[in-house]
Amino acid sequence: MFNERYFSNLHNMIIPLYGFNHYHSASNCEENTEGFIGRDSIIDKLSAWLDAPKGKTAYSGAYLITGYRGMGKSSFVHKAVAKLSPKPHGFIEKIRRFGKPNLDNLSNSTDIEIILYKYYHICFLSRRESIIMDVLKHTLSARQLGCDKIISSLVQNIQNLRFKEEANEQTLFLLMPSYRKAFVKGERNLLDTLQIIDKYLHNFNSDIIINQIGLDIFKDNSTSNADKRFQFLIYLITDSLFCLNKVTDILSPLYSTTLYTNMYIGECYEREFVWNHILIVLREVLYYMQSKDKLAFINGFQQRYKYKFDESRISYLFSHIEKFVKDCGTYKELLAKQENTGKDPVESIYDKVCPSSHRYLTSSYLIGNAVDFYHNAVEMHTCGKAYKEMMSTLYFLEDDLFNNSCYFKFATELYCLNNGYIQGKINKLEKTYYCNKALFNIDNYLNDKNYE
Repeated sequence: MFNERYFSNLHNMIIPLYGFNHYHSASNCEENTEGFIGRDSIIDKLSAWLDAPKGKTAYSGAYLITGYRGMGKSSFVHKAVAKLSPKPHGFIEKIRRFGKPNLDNLSNSTDIEIILYKYYHICFLSRRESIIMDVLKHTLSARQLGCDKIISSLVQNIQNLRFKEEANEQTLFLLMPSYRKAFVKGERNLLDTLQIIDKYLHNFNSDIIINQIGLDIFKDNSTSNADKRFQFLIYLITDSLFCLNKVTDILSPLYSTTLYTNMYIGECYEREFVWNHILIVLREVLYYMQSKDKLAFINGFQQRYKYKFDESRISYLFSHIEKFVKDCGTYKELLAKQENTGKDPVESIYDKVCPSSHRYLTSSYLIGNAVDFYHNAVEMHTCGKAYKEMMSTLYFLEDDLFNNSCYFKFATELYCLNNGYIQGKINKLEKTYYCNKALFNIDNYLNDKNYE
């Protein structure tokens, strides 16, 4: 053995310099940039070239900044850009000058309409109630929105319907803040949703929000506030499901399209699944009200959904909601329609969404499609089957890849894949999908669903 202290080989010694900091990234104009020294004259020159009016400079075009690693190329560009005089974006300037554009006057202005939808989407992301309420009051009053849209292209139609559903979603969050986690985190439960609906129907503060939004969906001014709450809930559910069902009907024939990514279509099916979850709870309430043997209904409810519910709690919630709904004029109209047409209240509500395709409003169908499209999104960026199928259908002479927006959408989808967003969606949905043992139990397809 030898002592390393007297070993003959040389050892490296690092002596840190006083006041030295090693920057691993470019500096911006808001940071203390003591390490960036000089170059003021060329910064001023580049800023002058960039800030010159279009067509009035001999130095217009692209610029290449070269140098060794760590010399400050990116910091140099940041400082030059920071010296530019601030100029408001043309579209934002028009909004300030002319006020808020009316969606009813944009039927032929496709680009402006889509930009407005993106702008409103950013407003929704702020999660500030005053901003969201201002957008809802301005947009939901438009006649050319959602199912009422008359003149539109394919892209306009999809964006319009998708925005209408998003506006309904934000309205639901204002009325039922606790239900946000069902959309954002994927957490949903029949009993919790039943309790949230019960709380909303008996909450007098909901009347203030409904009146502020000012949707013209009520027949006359004599409608009671309680009836407005029940009618407004039915409207939000049926209108949102109609919009999403229409979007998926439009997109399903577009095989391997570059207009919309698989993640976008998967999100549409997932949101339709969440709205359908509320519809299922409302459906069970109406079935409970029509059943003659309440105890038999509660037992059948537990068997159908294979959950261990607290029977006393379920019975209380159903009976509490029943007392509220049975006095509403909307429910009485549904009963009168049943006498005239033979359709029960549940079927009448389903007809508002898709009269001829009730089978598409099943949880297994919606969640299965959402999972499939999320898996296709993964395959698109891993050279999987979805990627090869898309490449085989492209026609370069028809400029399938000339659409600049598709590159941005694919890049966004790849970013969501890399940060685990898409895989997280798949894991949550598959956990819900495969734990539903009732889907694979043949007895559930033979049971009599008539609760008399």
